[in-house]
Amino acid sequence: MSPSHFLAGKGRSFPDGCSSDELKIDPQGVICHGYISSTRRIYLIRFDWKHVNSDRERQALFAQHGVVCHDERKRATVYKSLMNLAMASQTQPNAPFCAVDFGLTFSGLKKLGLKSDMLDVFRRKSPAFAGGAALRAQDHLGDTGLSDVTHWDSIYRDDSTDGGIHLAIIVHFPWKLSGETPPIPCEHEKAILNFEKKLRCAAMLLEEVSFEPVFPLKGAWIEVAVPISSQGYEHFGFRDGITAPVYSHQSTQANKEQSFDKHALGEILLGHARNDGDNLYGELGIPYKTSSYIDLQRDSLKDSAASFFENSSFAVHRKIEQDTDAFDNWVRTSAKENFLIDQQNQINVNANDVLENSKIWIKSKMLGRTPNGKMLKSDMDFSAIRANPCMDKNDETYGFHRRGSNDEISQGDDSQGLGCPFSSHIRRMNPRDDPVSPFIHRPLLRRGMTYTHGESKGMLGLFFCADLVEQFEHLVGAWAQGRLIGIPDSSNCRDPLIGNHEPQSNRFVLPSHDSRPPRNIVLEFDTPFVRTRGCLYLWFPSLSTLGNLTTYLDK
Repeated sequence: MSPSHFLAGKGRSFPDGCSSDELKIDPQGVICHGYISSTRRIYLIRFDWKHVNSDRERQALFAQHGVVCHDERKRATVYKSLMNLAMASQTQPNAPFCAVDFGLTFSGLKKLGLKSDMLDVFRRKSPAFAGGAALRAQDHLGDTGLSDVTHWDSIYRDDSTDGGIHLAIIVHFPWKLSGETPPIPCEHEKAILNFEKKLRCAAMLLEEVSFEPVFPLKGAWIEVAVPISSQGYEHFGFRDGITAPVYSHQSTQANKEQSFDKHALGEILLGHARNDGDNLYGELGIPYKTSSYIDLQRDSLKDSAASFFENSSFAVHRKIEQDTDAFDNWVRTSAKENFLIDQQNQINVNANDVLENSKIWIKSKMLGRTPNGKMLKSDMDFSAIRANPCMDKNDETYGFHRRGSNDEISQGDDSQGLGCPFSSHIRRMNPRDDPVSPFIHRPLLRRGMTYTHGESKGMLGLFFCADLVEQFEHLVGAWAQGRLIGIPDSSNCRDPLIGNHEPQSNRFVLPSHDSRPPRNIVLEFDTPFVRTRGCLYLWFPSLSTLGNLTTYLDK
């Protein structure tokens, strides 16, 4: 794979063939491209400005805990050495290419010594980022029970790392093809060793370091053959990466467009107008009165401060463990209980085929698409799911706009949830034209990958947005963990796939017009299928800010 092909990626989210240069923006590469055709490692780093007795002691701390120990006066030098990994090209001769992205927590910015007025902007404009994910997990993210912070991996808990993580370095490596038949994509060892050597030298400010860095989180799409496609399968067996929001430099309000997948740049990058025309970071000054006799005035920050925030983005790194055994057993049991009773009405149909169709039908209803990513037809029954499973194309709405003057149901209409249930995963995450109240048209850009570590499997989620509260917390906390308001749904469950299921909120009702006799199918969840194992709120500065961040640090 050539560096240019790797850079192009297969997940661009900017529309109309426009490059980031044409739009005069400079976000980091993972936002523009996604690097779908790659493996990923995430290195979690903590700064600890204190004296240690020897270089060997410093090296050992970095190797075991990802802690960078230096005199506080060297913090700018340490940052520059690490930042060069993200800014410099990795295309030297005999050194396989990799792509590096750089996210900082609020405590990391404080640890680096970011100027107080800049920190105050974060506190005022994004209190969620300033507070951190661990403090907001229970009340705003639905992380209770087995997903409670006390069950998170120790590296994500502030109490275990004396202040938490300060820096996340996200590195994408090209695939290496195995010698198996067929060839299986795997990690490119040469590229990894090359980068980790540079990481050790940057963190230690030493030429030679014999210790390995803290064991990174590793992610890769599950693929069984090459060439590698632009989407991968996650551990529950669903095709991921089907859709992604597209961003334009013009606000959707100004264009008066009715599009549910196209959004203004301000929904992903700070310093730009959002869908409603608002620019949260357009005015950074603090209102004040010079006396009681005059109106409020605004103490504007310097132009350099505006450029500091412009084209940056917030991100959520979220480690989600998937209980594949519990999920598979539940799907199989539900399929037997609800569909094998219809076998007597099917002539010359193998029982195993009926069960397999039933399992696919159940999984399709939970997600809102078939496992291979096709939209569900409103009149599809479970016996036809393999033969003709989907609409001819991905529709932008669920059909409310197609109703006539007498409120009749037109062709392709799914406003009753007969195809894609109201409480399914994708209809919760993107209601489109459903009459959900309150509705905030705020997208998330997803750049996650699957991981496997021993017997543990899951997703290394990476979600980009411009407002953590209105975008990420609203979807994950309110829509995934609560009952939706404004739609005719008798379910009381949380999100079937990612919800933190509890006995009092576990009924998933599937309207059915094809079962014999006609009946609503009620599925009940006994346990969550996913568990949060860690979460970080990160800020990804623009490339220009990334290269000049030391100019914004206190001397």
